[in-house]
Amino acid sequence: MIKITGLNKYYNKGTRNENHVINDFSYTFNDQGLYVLFGPSGSGKTTLLNVIGSLDNFDSGEIVFEDRTFNKYIPRKADDLRNEMIGFIFQNYNLIDSMSVSENIGIVLDMIGITDKDEQKKRIDDCLSAVGLYKHRKRSVLALSGGERQRVAIARALAKNPKVILADEPTGNLDSNNTFEVMNIIKRISQERLVILVSHEKDLVDFYADQIIEIKDGKMVSDYKNSLSSELKHKDTRNIYLQDYKNELKEVDNIKLNTYSDGTNSDLTFDVIYKNNEIYIKAKSTGKIHYIDNNSEIKLLDASEKEFHKKQAEFKSDFSFESFNNEKDTKKKKGFTSIFKSIKNGFKEQSFIKHSKFASRALVIAAVIFAFMITNLSAIFDFKESDYAFAPNNVVEVQMTLKDSSNNKTFDEIYNLSLTDERIESLQEGGVTISANFSKFYQSSVFGFSSISNVFLAKKTPSLNYKLTVGREINDKYEVLISNFVADMLIDSPGAKSNGITSYQDLIGEEITMNNYSRYEYSNTNTKKYKIVGIVNNKSKSVVLSSDDFNEVVDPTKFNTYSDRCYISTSDREAVKELVENMGYSSVFYSQENARSTFISQRISDQATRIISLSIMTIGIVIYLILLIRSSMFQKIKEIGIMRSVGARRFDMVSIYSGEMFAITTKTSIIGFSIAYLIIFYYNTRFSLDGFGFNIVSTGLITYLVGVLLIYLINIISSIIPILFLMHKTPIEIIKKYDI
Repeated sequence: MIKITGLNKYYNKGTRNENHVINDFSYTFNDQGLYVLFGPSGSGKTTLLNVIGSLDNFDSGEIVFEDRTFNKYIPRKADDLRNEMIGFIFQNYNLIDSMSVSENIGIVLDMIGITDKDEQKKRIDDCLSAVGLYKHRKRSVLALSGGERQRVAIARALAKNPKVILADEPTGNLDSNNTFEVMNIIKRISQERLVILVSHEKDLVDFYADQIIEIKDGKMVSDYKNSLSSELKHKDTRNIYLQDYKNELKEVDNIKLNTYSDGTNSDLTFDVIYKNNEIYIKAKSTGKIHYIDNNSEIKLLDASEKEFHKKQAEFKSDFSFESFNNEKDTKKKKGFTSIFKSIKNGFKEQSFIKHSKFASRALVIAAVIFAFMITNLSAIFDFKESDYAFAPNNVVEVQMTLKDSSNNKTFDEIYNLSLTDERIESLQEGGVTISANFSKFYQSSVFGFSSISNVFLAKKTPSLNYKLTVGREINDKYEVLISNFVADMLIDSPGAKSNGITSYQDLIGEEITMNNYSRYEYSNTNTKKYKIVGIVNNKSKSVVLSSDDFNEVVDPTKFNTYSDRCYISTSDREAVKELVENMGYSSVFYSQENARSTFISQRISDQATRIISLSIMTIGIVIYLILLIRSSMFQKIKEIGIMRSVGARRFDMVSIYSGEMFAITTKTSIIGFSIAYLIIFYYNTRFSLDGFGFNIVSTGLITYLVGVLLIYLINIISSIIPILFLMHKTPIEIIKKYDI
């Protein structure tokens, strides 16, 4: 079953305090029987048991479990072995105090993948019956005696249906009565399974062991089969053998008093009162009074006490592992907790920081701060397509800087090219400002002025693709089409609203003027009025003019000679792009394709300080949460150590605490974030929190949902990081380091 060859383990290896705690140990354990590692304290027997059970690592050697070979400690494989093949019984029980008896066993069944409720109940009931605790299945383990706790630990080990059961000083904290009961149960188990037990009690070892392996200073000094000829004297002080006492029956009317005495009792007086079918008893005595019922450990036996000896101990039990339904035994399943089950358990337990009001308040405060941060950061990236979609798709933007020099290329070359190349349909310097003066009502005409800057003038050519959505095409001079972006901006202006213009149709027939304030020759400003006859969708912030109108408004000979760019409308973008690049211009790119990335880059550059500040605050919150949760985690370090030692894989622990943090976040951070977000939303919609040319905060639904998602992610990741660091330790390191 288990073959160990040349096993070695050191503490403080290579130092002056080096301790060779397991020294070249080799042994082969059979499939059944009670093997006892016997020796004085400090001999290395417990360390050897921990290494065999994959609770601890080793330095060299080989351990073979059936078809699994370990030449070194591999955490993932060790977790699988401990989960699937090994049951543990610890000296200090290692039960989870917050759970009932049944829950302590049920969680181990979850660990090995047995989730069928009927099979779980059957295993729990059978195992508790085998150790005599079925009637206590719903009780808290805190309400049990030491002997009862150890029997729960035995039932937990049995429920896994393990190949091997490892017991480390299982009677070390028990009195003689419980020691006798626990050892009898372990002996019965060894008739079906391999049991390796650590003990330093010679009488117990000689009486119960099948094979005795003596350990001294980490070495095996002897190995022999137990003769089973010794006797164990035992007197169960919990039982009262009635035939050993003087008995006297007293009967008065319908009252019978059956007394038993060992001859040392003094006179006793009892007051007995009957009232409303209830009995009240008062005993006048200086001695201790015990009340005995079916749940008491004290048993009244109608027999004489006899000295226990070997021949009377048959070590038989009605329990058998064959009663388990192996078809529902899904031990190969990796992990026992789905994320949904973890969240459900998290809402049920919430004990991770349940007892810390400070931690709960800290999560709420952090979420409130985060609400301001996420709305502030969102405002930086809260922009519309019209903010960057300047020119139509048939436009190439030309940068005037030379590729190989800091000098500027003259505009004349581009202009001369436009005169000779038929593929260039128009040439312009940049955007213009359009103005409209809505005056549908006399009372509101004074407020009807609206203007939009940086609007692209598009010449109506065959290569200009657009879709007419409202109105008609240009049929006459001084008629224009405006893009849907320009139309939306006009409708949203105060001038339009005050005059009742609320739709695209309302704009048809209105007039606009166009001015270019960037030119040095200000006298060239165009003040003619152009009638809006249609709304088009061409993904740009533009006004479409007829060829005649465009040539009248845009005069390339009047361009600013110091301008750093110009725009070419062309029927062949690829060819024109290549052509102007060959002329030596520093960069040429399509306005529409690059406008978004350029706009975002500029926005980020302009707000770099703001973004860095918010990022630092976010990192600070994450670090604070990690430290907070790490501190809170130590409140549950005992539970973590227990669960790891009895079979929980590392993924299971991550899943458990992720689910619990999800529940805690929902009840703390999300509530704080939502309240703060609503307050920000209220003030933003009523007072328009503007600054630096755009909103200081953005409070859309998407921003809220992203904020909620980020809070869950930040909190859960903050809870996972301390667990992941802890999971690098072996189970025994967790148990020893944190003294559970």
